[in-house]
Amino acid sequence: MQDLKKIVIDFEKHSKIKKYHDQHFMVDKEIIELMVEAAHLSKKDFVLEIGSGLGFLTARLCEKAKRVVAIEKDEILVAYLNKKMKSRNLEFVHLEGIDYIRKNRNKFNKIVSNIPYSISEPLVMELIHNDFDICILTVPKNFADVLIQPIDSETATKLSMIGQSFFIVRKIRDLYKSAFYPEPRKDSSVIEMKPIKDYKSRKREFLIRELVLQGKKKLKNALMEAFINYDKKYGKSLFTKRTSKEIVKKMNLEAIKNKTFNELDKSDIKRILDSI
Repeated sequence: MQDLKKIVIDFEKHSKIKKYHDQHFMVDKEIIELMVEAAHLSKKDFVLEIGSGLGFLTARLCEKAKRVVAIEKDEILVAYLNKKMKSRNLEFVHLEGIDYIRKNRNKFNKIVSNIPYSISEPLVMELIHNDFDICILTVPKNFADVLIQPIDSETATKLSMIGQSFFIVRKIRDLYKSAFYPEPRKDSSVIEMKPIKDYKSRKREFLIRELVLQGKKKLKNALMEAFINYDKKYGKSLFTKRTSKEIVKKMNLEAIKNKTFNELDKSDIKRILDSI
């Protein structure tokens, strides 16, 4: 079996690895297999990979999935990959991963990626606008630890609350730095994210989700609409603007009612959660 680290070192001799692109290549075959297995791939799946590197994970995805789109922003790597890898179910795209997602919403059902760590938060914020089955990512360990915090945890951040309102997030495994070459400065983790499909028993998460999606509306108006939407979907469709307005009024959010969700901080969101 090939030594993946040796392949990277050989590649490095001929092409300078761009560390400003977060170029740290996954060279641990066990972790690659772990990610592939965690995604439960089949020949029905359209998989998106962001940051294909030298194609180590890409090759395994192609063996398991119906179609793989591998996004890589480094033109040197794209040229290498197009020359090195040929598969009928594989397409390489020279683009920023988040830009591709914005242009191709809901066209893929699974994401499996060793992403550039600098896009961890922007990627999560973009994925809230997409419908997919499962997302398996390597991310910084401190980012994973934030994302898995329960919505009502004392240590939850605004990002935690947003993430927990859209996804069921699970940490699969912490990684040694030696799983990558060159080794990153930060510790890493593999996480799983699945969109929440049923909010019937997750009213608070549904309401925060609605506030995020109505991020430019004033809180008082966004909350009214959120209560009406929840009642339509999971209640008896008895809520009107008048009844929802009364509920919002009783929540005692006078100090923040004219803020948009984008303007709220962690303590504001906790105040909303406590009043629901």
